[in-house]
Amino acid sequence: MKLTLCILALLFCKEAVEAQNINIKNASFESPKAIESTNVDDWYESRAGGLVGGYVMSKNRKGDIPDTPYGMQWLELIGQPNQPGDVYQQIGVWKEAGYCNFSFLLANRQILNKSNISAQLWAGGDAKKAKQGVSPQEIGARLLSSAANVGLPANGKTKPVTLSLATGNKGKVGEPLWLRFVQRGELQVNAVALIDHVLAEWSDQPVKSISSKKIVHVKPAYIVENITAPSGVVIEAGGVCHWPDGTLVVATRRGEVWTIRDGNWNRFATGLMGPMGIWSDKIGEVYVTECAGLTRLLDLDGDLAADRYETVTAAWEMPGSRTDFVYGLCRDKQGNFYGSMHT
Repeated sequence: MKLTLCILALLFCKEAVEAQNINIKNASFESPKAIESTNVDDWYESRAGGLVGGYVMSKNRKGDIPDTPYGMQWLELIGQPNQPGDVYQQIGVWKEAGYCNFSFLLANRQILNKSNISAQLWAGGDAKKAKQGVSPQEIGARLLSSAANVGLPANGKTKPVTLSLATGNKGKVGEPLWLRFVQRGELQVNAVALIDHVLAEWSDQPVKSISSKKIVHVKPAYIVENITAPSGVVIEAGGVCHWPDGTLVVATRRGEVWTIRDGNWNRFATGLMGPMGIWSDKIGEVYVTECAGLTRLLDLDGDLAADRYETVTAAWEMPGSRTDFVYGLCRDKQGNFYGSMHT
């Protein structure tokens, strides 16, 4: 057993040394809050105001942006004549390691565009001064190396790109190291370039490609949307579900069931005893678990208020504590209900 553990440890160490991954924040340019935004999380843009870059959706409303397999959004750089679009972020500190190798997906919006894209390494400067509308030069950083310009693919198309940037010997150990993407070439008005899925690693030599298996970018599993409760109402939600039309249905510890649609709240039921589990697959019909049973709520006239409260079962005893609730109501294909009891 000791020998096996030692061998495994050596294998893990070897892989860690070989990979030498660079942590790129928001490498797939995803934001659950943004549809099209001029503020890209964890990246800074040198220009401020006007039509500048930001998030843009894959399959946007105009249908002129290609799909990205790495989430729902692209980084969109928007350049103007003599004003290239750019973004940059700190990727660690400088060290004389040889090369920073990068790969990313590049795309072109379906408009006339002759611009190119390049990646750069910068070192130094005051990291506290980095913000939207402030360039690397303005924070005191110095350009270390710049990759050859990469032409955009055909309109509406994508292509993978790999670039190697030498760290050189002009940096100082421990000072900030910055990665910058910048537009190059002939820029028309509103020249657009799209970038996604940035991978990066340290190396002692340039590479032709970077395996996506070395760095895993996880697509957002869910988005967070804040829903403001009605004034003066305390919700204390215990269970939530959706009707087929997308209406959110919420059961509360305070004995109520609410529906929320397009920001509008409606009290569907009241007078229940601690409904903390909820299930529904039909508009106007809701099942909830109360402390002492399973109840079916029915809206008979379509006014979004329950007209009938039916006891499906009261098979379990009344709890001995005011905090004994029944949670997590679900239903199988045979129609059986399941929940969990806090006793």
